[in-house]
Amino acid sequence: MAAKGLLGTLLLTIALAALASQAAAQTLRPPIEGNAMRPPPPPADGLARPGKLTLTGEGNLETEPDMVRISVDLEAQERKDSQADDEIDLAAAASTATDLHLKASQGFLASLKELGIPDANITTTALTLSPITNWTNGQSETVGYEARSSLEIEMSASGKLEAAIIKASQDNLAEGVTVNVGAFRPYVSEERMLQLEQDLFDKAMADVTRKAEMFARGAQRTLGPVMRMSDSPMENEAPPVVLRPDNFAMQRAMFADAELGGAAPQAPEMDVPLGMHKLSKQIYLEYSLL
Repeated sequence: MAAKGLLGTLLLTIALAALASQAAAQTLRPPIEGNAMRPPPPPADGLARPGKLTLTGEGNLETEPDMVRISVDLEAQERKDSQADDEIDLAAAASTATDLHLKASQGFLASLKELGIPDANITTTALTLSPITNWTNGQSETVGYEARSSLEIEMSASGKLEAAIIKASQDNLAEGVTVNVGAFRPYVSEERMLQLEQDLFDKAMADVTRKAEMFARGAQRTLGPVMRMSDSPMENEAPPVVLRPDNFAMQRAMFADAELGGAAPQAPEMDVPLGMHKLSKQIYLEYSLL
């Protein structure tokens, strides 16, 4: 009997020890909330670990365009003599239209050269010889020919563009010849852009520095050195969306359908309002937060 009592006491002692060990383990194990564990406690020294801050800086400025791209169409028409043989007269009409167009083009190009526009800044974008067709009772009839060319001209922006182009076009009008100035498209040249690049960068750098200092104060951290720097979005960073109006919404259509023949009117003295061009530059920086 004494042996049985001793054995029972021993088993009870072992069971109680196991329960105590399990309870201690549960006490030391961090509580689980859902599937996420609580974050680790702050470092014993009380110092925050270094972090990083990624920001975008933008610099903007406005400048006057220094160049203008102009589109010009030159047309020359010749119609057949209704009393003459069709084939012979149509061939003569095509030849005459071609000659008229050639003379008008040569005169117009000479006028542009007098304005100081080099040949390298003048591009012929189209050159055609097309029949002029009349339709009567559902039947088509070729009544003449039209020779046409389209030019694209690049010239320095000035305050007298309209007067200069009007004069250059109207000086070369003749019977059957039309010169149409289609559009003015002001822009900033690459040379001018390079001159302004440093100013844009300085403005962008000032913008991102201001933001970095503000964010560091808000986070109660010390702003550290720049760790990375780029002029394109960094990895895992979406580019900013910047809304701007189209460059130079003013695209003026001028002086279409000039009168045929007669003395050219006096070119008016007037300035062309070319507006301002907004230039922007973005830079992307990653700072260390101490």
